[in-house]
Amino acid sequence: MQKFTALLLILILSVTLKAQITIDSTNIVSTCLDCDSIVNPPNPYGSLYIAVSGGVPPFNFSLTGAHAANTTPVTATTTTGVTNYTQLCQDTFLLRVSNASGDTIYYNFSTTPPTPPNFNIDSVTARADSTNSPDSGFMELHVTTNADSVFYKIQEQNNSFTLGTLGGWQDSTIFDSLPGGYSYKVFVDIYPKVGSCGNIDTGSSVMLIYIPLACENDGFALISAPTDVCFGDVVNMFGVNNPGSGTGNVITGEFWDFGDGNNYVGPSPTYTYFQTGSFTIMYNITTSHGCTFFGFSPITVHTIPIANFTNSNNGTGAFVFTDVSTSSTSLTSWLWDFGDGNTSTMQNPSHQYASTGSYNVCLTVNNAGGCTNSYCDSVTYTSTIGINEQNASSLSIFPNPVNDILTIENVAFNIDEIIILDITGKTIKTVLPTNNKINVSALADGVYFIKIISNNQQLTTKFIKN
Repeated sequence: MQKFTALLLILILSVTLKAQITIDSTNIVSTCLDCDSIVNPPNPYGSLYIAVSGGVPPFNFSLTGAHAANTTPVTATTTTGVTNYTQLCQDTFLLRVSNASGDTIYYNFSTTPPTPPNFNIDSVTARADSTNSPDSGFMELHVTTNADSVFYKIQEQNNSFTLGTLGGWQDSTIFDSLPGGYSYKVFVDIYPKVGSCGNIDTGSSVMLIYIPLACENDGFALISAPTDVCFGDVVNMFGVNNPGSGTGNVITGEFWDFGDGNNYVGPSPTYTYFQTGSFTIMYNITTSHGCTFFGFSPITVHTIPIANFTNSNNGTGAFVFTDVSTSSTSLTSWLWDFGDGNTSTMQNPSHQYASTGSYNVCLTVNNAGGCTNSYCDSVTYTSTIGINEQNASSLSIFPNPVNDILTIENVAFNIDEIIILDITGKTIKTVLPTNNKINVSALADGVYFIKIISNNQQLTTKFIKN
């Protein structure tokens, strides 16, 4: 009995001391490469390095993803509990780890890059602050962002004196009691700085703001302009302003900075961007009382897609059109005009022309930036079913449509052979007619061609089986 008790105690201690699987370290690398992408940017793939311990080796790893391309598990077995998965595209993954002692753990992770934070400078107001001193100024900044923190720093343009740094998240920042009559550099930055597919969005901005000696505090400058345009679009910008309520106070100057290195002096410009990317339009006014007001508006200039397509046909009027358009952002829609009154919104459609001739085919594509482009090319349907084909106008078949027996009439020569082809030009059957009659009851419903051959003469016409 004592021996049994000791054995039971050892078994209990063994079970109690058995180590469970634990994750010791991980390293996840996100990727810009979408699972459906065919474009490989530099170092496009994500990866997972993971190290586990506990239990009894070997350790078995099984990785599956939510995307259709990753549903087949990728497995690995190690005795060290360390493995590294590479060549991972954007996806949400589940890693299953088990060992010889029957322990199992699961680890979820994603290789999709985080979305960069939004950052906009909505307005800047600069005016004299006569409540403190006739020679002091007042500056207020309004910023919109979903970043964790916004940091501000201001210094006089020529570094004549130090003003320090104001940090911490806030959507409205006020710099008060600034010496008037000076220009100040204002730095605005956000944290964290998140990179999206290789493009680092710092969210930083540097402005040069003049603080007047005296001005009214009820003036303003605002911008009315689109926020998304396409490369080469004509952009109409309108300035909405008020110089303030002071007696005799009027606007003496209007200045625009388009954010791409170009500017304009005047009220409401018309401008065309010949660079793609995101810019900040700045509009400021000066008044006869020495006040300056600023307005800001973000604008994104999107690339225009290049529409293009190729086509192939089998000689029966059945064309296959392949979209080969290119765009820096994903294409979102396709519109095909086949030139015969028919259209399609598929990316790679097929189309059957009813009669021979030339047709002007046009493809119009749109991308995620809302930009569009069209490309047109002519296609020609010339029947290539027969060699030395005669005019089929003398050939008569009935009934058409037909259910079972097709009768051939008005053939001016003895028929050597009859070939039936489907709409793609594929031979379905070859027959020798009896009394110019053919049994087609076994054919599936659809459109067919019948080719009648005698010596080097051929006649071809179309019939419908139903």
